[in-house]
Amino acid sequence: MMSKLIKHEFKNTWKYIATLFVVMFSLSLFEFFIMNIAYGAGNAFLHGISVVIMVIALFGMSIAIFYVLMMRFYQSMFGKEGYLSFTLPVKPSQLIFSKMLVAYVYCLMMFGIFAIISALLGGSVIKDLLSFAYNISGENNALVAILTMAVLISPLEYIIVIYLAMSIGQISNNHKKLMGILAFMGIVIVDNILSKIVSIAPDFSDKSETFYPIVEGLITPETAILGLSIQLGVTILCIVAAFALTNYFCSKKVNLQ
Repeated sequence: MMSKLIKHEFKNTWKYIATLFVVMFSLSLFEFFIMNIAYGAGNAFLHGISVVIMVIALFGMSIAIFYVLMMRFYQSMFGKEGYLSFTLPVKPSQLIFSKMLVAYVYCLMMFGIFAIISALLGGSVIKDLLSFAYNISGENNALVAILTMAVLISPLEYIIVIYLAMSIGQISNNHKKLMGILAFMGIVIVDNILSKIVSIAPDFSDKSETFYPIVEGLITPETAILGLSIQLGVTILCIVAAFALTNYFCSKKVNLQ
């Protein structure tokens, strides 16, 4: 049944997301064309403006894609479609997981689009990120692996936290959106506090002398691995807790109006 739920989610979202992906890629190609013309003509101002427009366009399209995915969750769970969703012979946790998984796949695809656009511009997102990770980790493979896991898992946290905020907000009869926003702000604050409490790694922001603390010997790789592992563990626990709470609100506190 899970495979059917996932297939249903892709079926109901792929047209919107594919359209946004095409628009994003087309805008990038257009801006790339303008940038090349400006660069060839030696017009630094036009070239700079083109870069700024491209960055704004990519950011805007990313927000639009994420908005579509989040609204899909809300409409299918707490909107008119919610009446149908909760009559299906599946548990709420299965509904939540299928939607979260599909949203996560789209986030990875969006990163892939960014990588392609970066390659067209003469760069390489993946290569640059790996190089960055090796630089700040002192070429410690274990630390690079933890950093990679942290990057890959971060979209899941944002997705499920927003799901939880919407699940809390829908309880309200008259102020669902406001309650959802307040819930999201509260969750983010609690998450940041927990991250600060359990963090044992030194704060690199005060090390203005260098951006590569491990390379310069300001902190040992072992200490960094321990600190980042704890933070990664907290992130995973937050994801599990947020999923459990979302499942609770979708199972016990659904307010379809």
